[in-house]
Amino acid sequence: MKSFLLLLLPALAAQFQHDVRILASDRMEGRGLGTQGLERAADWVEGQLSSFLKPAFPSHSYRQPFRVKIGVTRAEGNHLADH
Repeated sequence: MKSFLLLLLPALAAQFQHDVRILASDRMEGRGLGTQGLERAADWVEGQLSSFLKPAFPSHSYRQPFRVKIGVTRAEGNHLADH
């Protein structure tokens, strides 16, 4: 079994590198909030998951909704850590 897994390592490494290059590509626009690149990346990941997994969420989706607070600005008196 161990030798079989060792034979798979180069292929797995190549696939991983391929996938990272796709997600890190300029086409994904840094995957910033509200960008087309974020949607493209989500679509790509969803497509990858759908090839071997059933949707995990009640809406028959691979996407888990979550809220993100945006538009926060630094102001007098707010800190990231105690000083």
